[in-house]
Amino acid sequence: MKKFILGILVGLLVGTGLVYAATIFYDAEEVSYTPSDTSWKVSTVDQALNDIKAKSGSALTNLKNTNITKAVYYIG
Repeated sequence: MKKFILGILVGLLVGTGLVYAATIFYDAEEVSYTPSDTSWKVSTVDQALNDIKAKSGSALTNLKNTNITKAVYYIG
């Protein structure tokens, strides 16, 4: 039982160290990304995340400006 607990603790320690090292050594600007949709013109993970963030922000703004959303907000 002690070996099992020790194994779990060592596994957690190694896993945490690997994740920490990956965040230090790899930046989103450095990791290349090739989307399956060829019309999406991004080449890094950073560009893809920024594009998704920009598109979701405008979609949320458009949703907030619909009459249904305004009516629900007014009723609530």
